[in-house]
Amino acid sequence: WEKHVRDGEARSPATHRDSVHRDPAHRGSVAQHAHGIDRATGIVLLCALGMLIGGIFSPAIEVGTFFFTSSYSILDGVLAFFEQGNYGLAVILLVFSVGFPVAKILFCVFVWWFTTPDQTWATRSIRTLAGLSKWSMLDVFLVAVMILVLEGSVLTTSDVHLGLFLFAGAVVLSTYGARRVSLVLEQIRES
Repeated sequence: WEKHVRDGEARSPATHRDSVHRDPAHRGSVAQHAHGIDRATGIVLLCALGMLIGGIFSPAIEVGTFFFTSSYSILDGVLAFFEQGNYGLAVILLVFSVGFPVAKILFCVFVWWFTTPDQTWATRSIRTLAGLSKWSMLDVFLVAVMILVLEGSVLTTSDVHLGLFLFAGAVVLSTYGARRVSLVLEQIRES
C-alpha cells in the first residue's frame, strides 16, 4: 500500500493483486503457458497416477518356499506389516508409498491445470514437492531390502513382478512431472 501511495497510485494491495491477476501474461492455467515438450507434462502426471495405482495394487513380489508361492502387492505388504504388529514400518510404507506419491501427483495436476501462474503459493509448494520427491523411493528401497533378506534364506525364493516396475516408473514420472511444473512456473514468472 505504502509503495503505491509513494508512486502516486491510490490502490490498495488487494486492488494491485487483482490487476496483476488480470494481466494478460498471467491469464489461464499453467498448462496454457507451457511450450514444446512441456505441454505433455499433464499427460505425464496422469500416466504416473495410473502407474502408481497399478503399482500399489498389482503383485510386486512373489515369495516361494518349497511348493507354495505367494504374491504380494505393495498394499498387501503394508497390511502384512500391520498384521505382524510392525506398525512403524507399516505407517512408513503407507505414507511414503501410497499417501505422499498420490498427494504429490494430484497436487501437481491441480497446479498444472487449475491454477494461474501468478499464485506464488503454487510455485513454492511445487518446488518443495520436487525436493521431497526423492523420499517416495524409500518404499522401493524397503522392498529391495526385503527381497535381499528373503533371497538370503536357503528355503525361500523371491521374484519381482509388474507391480514393482509400475510403482518405480510412477515415481520416476511423477518426479519428472513435478520438476517440469516447477520449471514452467519459474519460466513464466521470469518472463
